[in-house]
Amino acid sequence: QGTCVQTRLQRREQYLELRLAPIFDAAGKVQQIIALCRDISSECQKQQKLDALDQAGRQLACLQSELSDDDRVAVLKHNIRNLTHDLLHYDVIEIRLLDPATKLLKPLLAEGMTSTAAARTLYAKTEGNGVTGYVAATGQTYVCSDTANDPHYIEGSHDARSSLTIALRDGDQIIGTFNVESPQLGGFSPQDVQFVEIFCRELASALHTLDLLLVERQSMASQSIEAINHAVSIPVDDILTAATSLLDRWIGHDDEMAETLKKILSNARCIKENILRVGE
Repeated sequence: QGTCVQTRLQRREQYLELRLAPIFDAAGKVQQIIALCRDISSECQKQQKLDALDQAGRQLACLQSELSDDDRVAVLKHNIRNLTHDLLHYDVIEIRLLDPATKLLKPLLAEGMTSTAAARTLYAKTEGNGVTGYVAATGQTYVCSDTANDPHYIEGSHDARSSLTIALRDGDQIIGTFNVESPQLGGFSPQDVQFVEIFCRELASALHTLDLLLVERQSMASQSIEAINHAVSIPVDDILTAATSLLDRWIGHDDEMAETLKKILSNARCIKENILRVGE
């Protein structure tokens, strides 16, 4: 019909973009067709990876509110492990969460790290706390191309030759770090960094959701305790007042009755104390 057409061909892992354009003669008839074929495999694979990362974000954020706090944390860790292995193809992972008050980086997940590295105490400081501490303090993505010659690097896994560490952010606030390591020198390309940074944004969002669920659970528990305490306090106070009044009358007249009233007073006070203790 004399119009340009474009199509995409796939052969296993290879993607080709084919464009066909007509060449007209003086009378306006098609005499020849120019075909241009371009290998777009890297572009397609990159888009597939981006789509998979988007799907991974939804999977990470799938934390049912009816689960217990421990179960939600376990589900999140399970999802992180699977996605880091299957999607990003890294076997050495470490995630730490930042305590804003103490600047301590608390371990959340360690996979493939030595036991010494996993238990290491680290703070968000630019010196003396490895790449992880440096990233937590500065918020800058850090690519260590050669672990043997990097002044900030402290051993994580035995065979690590390069590492990538990224700050986890909730808005402008740094909430933790994500670290992966490779047995190859210069094991992280600019595209790898881009993919991991996208994954870390999804991970930070999931951690934020988890924190909101924990806060909501704590708030609900606090409200329940307050409601119970309010409902119980008035009748318990009445019992305390009545028992105290009766005890004043029976002391010195009937020791058995006085002891019974003392037990009533003690138990009534225990009710109030136990409600407060449960709330705490």
